[in-house]
Amino acid sequence: MKYFEISDADNKSIRMSRIILGGVQFGTTLTREQSFELMDKYIERGGNTFDTARVYCDWLENGHSASERTIGEWIKSRNNRKEIILATKGGHPAAAGVSRLSKEDILGDMDKSLETLQTDYVDLYLLHRDDVNIPVNEIMDTLHILVQQGRARAVGVSNWTCERIKEANAYAMENNKTKLVISQI
Repeated sequence: MKYFEISDADNKSIRMSRIILGGVQFGTTLTREQSFELMDKYIERGGNTFDTARVYCDWLENGHSASERTIGEWIKSRNNRKEIILATKGGHPAAAGVSRLSKEDILGDMDKSLETLQTDYVDLYLLHRDDVNIPVNEIMDTLHILVQQGRARAVGVSNWTCERIKEANAYAMENNKTKLVISQI
């Protein structure tokens, strides 16, 4: 397995496997047992990074949070939280055109994710979608809170434009806030 590194807010290295196991179907179209077997095989082959989100499989009956719940159960059963890199996402719009990037939405999503994942922190927290109508400073201030509270080691985004990422990181650097360290397309 090959790895790459990103830095957390304390400038400590987060060593991530280049092949990241996405958990979209965990606990839904893949049973709990199948999901556990897949995660075990991934770890055996040197993988260490899991990607999930609260909204994975929301479109399926009993799909909401199934991926996070299944990964959380697996981590608890294997007692391996410190050996894996856990990434989850929040801030996904509830419906087309309905933003969920307010401070309350982001912090609330994180609370629910941590509870479902049965952990007190994630290594990487990403915002699932952007809303350019919300000033980037409001979003970055909220992400900074998550890191300061120890609920996320590092933050990033998914489906943001390069321009918006540059704007966010410029704000973070100018105001001594946590910067975005990864973009997931």
